[in-house]
Amino acid sequence: MYTPSKEFCEPFILTEENIRKIVKIIEDNRPKYSKEVSLHGQDLNEQYNPVFTYRRLDNYEQETTSITALFKEENHGMSRITSLEIASNNYSIADAKITDTELNYEIRFRSCEDADAYDDINLMLFNSITIGVKGIDRTKSEFLFKELDNYIQNSVISKKYRLLVSIYRRMFSLRISILVLLLIVTLYQTFPLLNKAKESQSIITNALESSDMIEKVDALLSVQMISDTSVKSFFPIVTMMGVVMLIYLISFSKKLKKFFASRLPFVFEFGRSPEDYQTRIRGVKAVLGVIGALIIGVFGNFLWTIISNLLQ
Repeated sequence: MYTPSKEFCEPFILTEENIRKIVKIIEDNRPKYSKEVSLHGQDLNEQYNPVFTYRRLDNYEQETTSITALFKEENHGMSRITSLEIASNNYSIADAKITDTELNYEIRFRSCEDADAYDDINLMLFNSITIGVKGIDRTKSEFLFKELDNYIQNSVISKKYRLLVSIYRRMFSLRISILVLLLIVTLYQTFPLLNKAKESQSIITNALESSDMIEKVDALLSVQMISDTSVKSFFPIVTMMGVVMLIYLISFSKKLKKFFASRLPFVFEFGRSPEDYQTRIRGVKAVLGVIGALIIGVFGNFLWTIISNLLQ
């Protein structure tokens, strides 16, 4: 038994045209079964036919052999599809060697809203696409697998959203490191403010002890300059703390993780009234853009501070 298979996480836009093409690839590779060959009392030609199993956001699950029924689904709001499996009838029991020409397949697409993954989503372990083929004949098994894989890679996967999904996944996997690094930068920026506060206190004390009015005026000007510098230095610190809190909330809040995960580009764009996925995706892009700009600004200010201190 040859069982080529793969699982991976890639953004996809699955349309009616894509599904029909996948079904055509399956049909073009249909084995030539003899009429006498059967499994569990059913003709293997019938068992090779695709079965569509889909699940919606409201946890409703349906299995059908009718592609027309699949395309009549509402696929909107709480009724939107979160997973779709296209498989032969006996894929799960295909290890039984019935005939030298037996061939079985399974293709599965999932969004982050799929019930199995959505309650506590871990994007680094999440796989949005699964392709599997089982068959006695190695050549036929590998050919069908490669045909399906090549088509999905070239026509279903959305390459323009790869970077978005990659950044989002890595933000979660590296969230602890990012938070620690930002806290270190924040502390580094805070220590000079403490030193300036001590310096101001020292200048004020010396001015109070002096009877020279010119020295008192100079002290007042010096304290004012230190105060202005401290205010300018305080803004990046507040920004850094805001970034830390934002990343913490998105990374550790289940509700926020689910909110943003539901807007990632794992899209089932078919049915009677599919949602406008581009509107949902814009929200994720905007948030990641803001976080990225803030992080770049924070580290840019941090590097400028170090360079300025070295040049003094």
